[in-house]
Amino acid sequence: PSSKQPEAESEIEIEFKSSPDDDDSAGKLLPVLIIPGFMSSGLEVKRSGVSEEWEGLRVWLNLEKLGINTPLNTAGGLVRIPKGHSEESDESTSGAPAAAASTAAAAVTTNTNTNTNTNTTSQKRRFSESLRQEHERGLRCKSDWLQHVSLSHDLVTEREGMEIRPIEGLHGVDYLGQHERQFLVQNLINASTYVFGPVIKVLKRVGYTDDNLDAAPYDWRIPPKVLEERDRYFSRTMRRVEDMYRRNNNTPVVLVCHSMGCRICHYFLNFALESPNGGQAWLDEHIHTYMPVGAPHLGAPKALRGIVDGDKMGLDAFVSDEEGLILGRSLGSALFLLPHLLPSRNAAPNVILRTEGALAVTVSPIDCREVLDELGSGTPKIQLQIKYGDKVLRTGFQQPVGENLTIHFSQTFVFPAPPILPLSSEGGLDTLTISLLQPGLDKAAKAAYKKLDRYSCTAPLVWIANYVVVMLKFILFGTYLFFRRVFRGSPEEARGDLPGVQDIFDAADDTTAKLASSILAESAERHLSNVLAGDHEAKFEIDVMKKGRRSYFRHQSVSVSCELHFANPISKSREIDSVCSAIAKPINPARDMARHGLKDTTDGCLVTSKKDEHVQYEPTAGGKSLLFGEGMNYIFDVMKDNYDSDPLGPRTRSAKDPPPVKRVKAIYGVNLPTEVGAVYRRASLFLESGKLQRLHELDKSATMKKNKDAYKIQNGIIMELKTSPQVIVGPNLAEDRTYNHSDAVLSPPRSVLPVRLFNSQASEVKEHLTEGELVLRCGDGTVPYWSLQHCRTWQGACDVSIDEIEGAEHREILANSTFHKILVDYVSQGSVRATVKSPSSLASPLSLCI
Repeated sequence: PSSKQPEAESEIEIEFKSSPDDDDSAGKLLPVLIIPGFMSSGLEVKRSGVSEEWEGLRVWLNLEKLGINTPLNTAGGLVRIPKGHSEESDESTSGAPAAAASTAAAAVTTNTNTNTNTNTTSQKRRFSESLRQEHERGLRCKSDWLQHVSLSHDLVTEREGMEIRPIEGLHGVDYLGQHERQFLVQNLINASTYVFGPVIKVLKRVGYTDDNLDAAPYDWRIPPKVLEERDRYFSRTMRRVEDMYRRNNNTPVVLVCHSMGCRICHYFLNFALESPNGGQAWLDEHIHTYMPVGAPHLGAPKALRGIVDGDKMGLDAFVSDEEGLILGRSLGSALFLLPHLLPSRNAAPNVILRTEGALAVTVSPIDCREVLDELGSGTPKIQLQIKYGDKVLRTGFQQPVGENLTIHFSQTFVFPAPPILPLSSEGGLDTLTISLLQPGLDKAAKAAYKKLDRYSCTAPLVWIANYVVVMLKFILFGTYLFFRRVFRGSPEEARGDLPGVQDIFDAADDTTAKLASSILAESAERHLSNVLAGDHEAKFEIDVMKKGRRSYFRHQSVSVSCELHFANPISKSREIDSVCSAIAKPINPARDMARHGLKDTTDGCLVTSKKDEHVQYEPTAGGKSLLFGEGMNYIFDVMKDNYDSDPLGPRTRSAKDPPPVKRVKAIYGVNLPTEVGAVYRRASLFLESGKLQRLHELDKSATMKKNKDAYKIQNGIIMELKTSPQVIVGPNLAEDRTYNHSDAVLSPPRSVLPVRLFNSQASEVKEHLTEGELVLRCGDGTVPYWSLQHCRTWQGACDVSIDEIEGAEHREILANSTFHKILVDYVSQGSVRATVKSPSSLASPLSLCI
């Protein structure tokens, strides 16, 4: 969320020709109904399946339920109380690996050492235990929050016992955040979680009241079809429009919509058209203007990445990666924003897949007796490491069990592999190495503390030098991993199997121990080219020998049985294409251009790898292939049942076709780097049963092969720039997906489309753009330009006017003073003149003269 303050009420000047209460002055204001976007309606708990304490509370957005009050920086830190120890135990807890850095930091701050008296130690333990209980409460509270916000596996219904509904009226769309304790905190939250709050303030200062200004919040988690079936949302919105119409002397209503709210509004207009109580006459009478602001008419590629990678909804400080994955893959409304068909041959692909296979390695239970028999009662926990090529995967530490000291590894190791067999020897992609590791952090920590204690009393300068070296090691690595696991908690309870908080602390210990683990036993490199000569599956055994011993000592080695499975690269499938409508479907230039008798001027894929130029990419895979590769076939059924079968066409008729209204006033920002696609590759990971995981990851080694001036790749994300060529569309190009600016000589004359462009100084520049004309422009930071400008194709079916605002970001446009000026000028029908004083600032003051 933006940190810029949208509160500028005191700097807005309004001059009235007559009294603001004058009927003639008020009658010039068109009624405004606000329809917010994705995640922009407040949600509250009507009924909770977790606890009655949640009922009546705001769940979106409630930062207090996400740990905003967790004392992350409380003096003394979080000291782990080991299992089986009471608060009054005399045994020091400062040697615990997971809390080593926190304890050392506390010791330096308070100038304490190992000679601290028993009473002080006991008080510190009690204080630490209270912190521990507070964190446990926070972790469970956040897990409960996740259960309320996320949906069931069908992406449509709520979890058992839950009833979450939107907060009605303007209060549901002004600011999302709330804080129950501190007024100052609430003001800070308002500044960072505003939605239509700045717009509402401006309109009310112009003279709007509750009679001519209202909002229609909705549950943004579910598809539009379900909104009507469950909540009767569109039927109730029709009644809301009728009430506003009557309250304002039969004045038609302006529908001001933002982001996904534009798509919801477009669907509503078609719903009203088909309704027995509506029709075209009803729309002509009750709707003055449809005003889409930052509208993703054709979708946004970012929505697909939110499903694949997870969507933290801007709450990165509070939501873990797995929790973001649960949220992103549980919202049926996310499919609403998936691009359908790319509009032009010039558009970059939404999905580019690296052409590579996958190698899955499963390890049978390991008898560790032969390599551990010399250690006796001091048997350490064991960690399994597998190295394939330059990729290394490690399990967590496990304690050998039974007389044979057996370890069971339930995970399957998955590595990216060459696309075809046999495996290539280049880059070591045909070799596999297995190692058994033992933890080494505990001894290092104890040694470090002995040095800290000795030097703290005798040689301050030497102590400081040792402190810098040791604390950098533990704080920068160990503490980060520890607190990341503890404070973010675990999303397990959202799946019904939340582990205890003690287990989370133990997991943090294991994570920290990975930093200093040492090799206990290791195998020689095993070449797989012969093992997987032509088959996709194979079994083999490999000897893992104790480090530092000679191989002919059989009792100092262990035989490990492995099973391999090779998966081919993801390929396009007609079977997948036939399941549901297209998802980010790319264009096949050669086929489409040949059909029109034109020459294909493209030159292969846009991207290449920075590390290996021989790596191949598939630019025409499309969104379905990626989702199929992620094992998300259920999404195709959700798409078919809730979108494709809907006669109102949420992704077709109610997206790209002209809306059934007289006027469309489109407003959006331009010329901010905007995501238009992503490059994916296979991920290296453990496949664990019952855990939600990503099988693909962004290919951060990808770089632009061509069109480097038009696009850039940042950590695997393809961004369009202000130098990106865009083909201006129009009513004659609505269905001509193969049209390209270089083919203009072959085309008949096109329509001329007026547009107002507001530069960074809020100065208006009128442009007259011709269909097929090439301009250098990009989107608003979230929605690509080709999706924003699609409303041009509606010209003729309705009166379309477009305002583009230079540098207005997708969300921040709602607090942008230039947008406020355009809005006020329009809804006041010229009776208010708005002047921007500070165009460069967000929500800058307006001078309003009536």
